[in-house]
Amino acid sequence: MKTRNSFRVFIPVIIAVLALSSLSFATFPTVSASRSGEPTIAVISAPTKANPGQKLTFTWEIDGFGRISHTAVHWDTKPGNPADYKSYANATPDFASINPPDLAPKRYTATIEAPQSGSIFWIVHAILDGFDTYNMEGQGIIPVGTPNAAIVPRSVPATASPGEKLTFGWEITGSGKISHTAVHWDTKLGNPADFKSYAKATPDYVAIDPPHDAPHGYSVTVEAPQGTAMHYVIHAIVDGKDLYITGGERVITLKVASVAPVEQKPTPAKETTTQGAGVDNTTLMLAAGAAIVVVAVGVVAIARRKKSA
Repeated sequence: MKTRNSFRVFIPVIIAVLALSSLSFATFPTVSASRSGEPTIAVISAPTKANPGQKLTFTWEIDGFGRISHTAVHWDTKPGNPADYKSYANATPDFASINPPDLAPKRYTATIEAPQSGSIFWIVHAILDGFDTYNMEGQGIIPVGTPNAAIVPRSVPATASPGEKLTFGWEITGSGKISHTAVHWDTKLGNPADFKSYAKATPDYVAIDPPHDAPHGYSVTVEAPQGTAMHYVIHAIVDGKDLYITGGERVITLKVASVAPVEQKPTPAKETTTQGAGVDNTTLMLAAGAAIVVVAVGVVAIARRKKSA
C-alpha cells in the first residue's frame, strides 16, 4: 500500500523531468554569420533624374536591431558591385564613422552634388554590429541631363529716354523650381554669364520663397538711367542653377534730349562819331558858338578903331 502511494507521488516528478529533457534537445533558430533576414535598409526617397550640379537628397531607414557604426550613399559615374561598397568611388561623409554607434531602427538623410553629365550609380550601405548591410533595392541609377528651363523675353524695350519708365516682361519655360529672377543692368558693359558684374538689379523677385514652379511669367519696371546706353541680362535660378537669357547681353539705346536753339534778338545800332574828330556833336556846337562870338567881338573892335581915327 505504501509502495503504490509512493509511486503515485513520483509520477508527476517523472513527467516533469521528461518534459525538461525534451526541451533541452529542441532546435532554436541561430544567428548566421551573414545576419540574413535581420536588419534591412529601406530607401525612403531618392532622386530619379538630375541636372548638372544639382543637389540630390537621399533618405533611408535602417530597420531591425543592432548597433550602427557606419552608413552612407556610395556612388559613382560608372556601374559598381551592389554587394561591395568599395567598388564605388564616392561616398557621403555625414555618417562615415558613428561613435558611439546609433541603435537601429534609425533614419538618415544625406546629399550629393550631381556631376556634369552621364549617370549616377548608387547604393546605400551600413555596418551593424560589424556586419555589412545593403539596401534591398540594389543599385540605383540616376540619369544626369541638362536643364530644360529657358528664359524667353516677351516685351523688352529697344530705345528709351533718360528717366523714362521701362517695362520688361519674360517667361521661364520648361520645368523646375524658380528661387530668383531679375533684370541685372548697368550703364557699362558687363559679363553676360555673371549677373554679379552688373551694378543694379530689379528687386521684385530677388528671393522667391516658396519657389515658383516653371513655367512662370514675370514683369518688372525700371527707370532708364542717364547716359547713352543701358546694358542688361535677365537671370534666374532654377533648381539651384543659374539660367540666363539667350543671346547674351542686350543693350537699350538712350536718346539724348535735344537742346532748343537760343533766339537771337537784334542788337540796336549805337551812334558813332568820326574817330578823327575825337569829339561829339555837342562839343562841335559849343566850339562853333565860341567862334561866332570871337568874330563878333573882332568886328566890333575894328569898327571902334575906325571911328576914333
